[in-house]
Amino acid sequence: MGDTQSQPGSVTEENTMSQSISNQIAARTKPDVPTVGMGATELMASDRRAGTIIAINHDGRQLTFQRDKAKRTDSNGMSDDQSYGYSPNPGAQKRVYTRRKNGQWCLQGTVAGRAVLAVGYRREYHDYSF
Repeated sequence: MGDTQSQPGSVTEENTMSQSISNQIAARTKPDVPTVGMGATELMASDRRAGTIIAINHDGRQLTFQRDKAKRTDSNGMSDDQSYGYSPNPGAQKRVYTRRKNGQWCLQGTVAGRAVLAVGYRREYHDYSF
């Protein structure tokens, strides 16, 4: 998986279609080796939240994620076909993820597989069916 944003702070558009099963598959995919400035995506039940890796600890087993500003760039309304532009959001909450034995990046303090971070790309998606 490559980062869909070449530089931190640049704006990209992404068409995304997602379902809960897509997030489950992405959560089990072997992640890229994280680097500061790389895009990442929080995988929720069926939603996704785009952000940036802003820090990595010395042994590479813990990283800090911060959500980006994600602005809809399409005019599709409450549809599955969504496009977003991304920009940094320095005021957003920072969340710490740890690398587990199975290779997944999980929110610190949670059970493995519950709050997973996909590393190497940023994709925002809101499931309007809920």
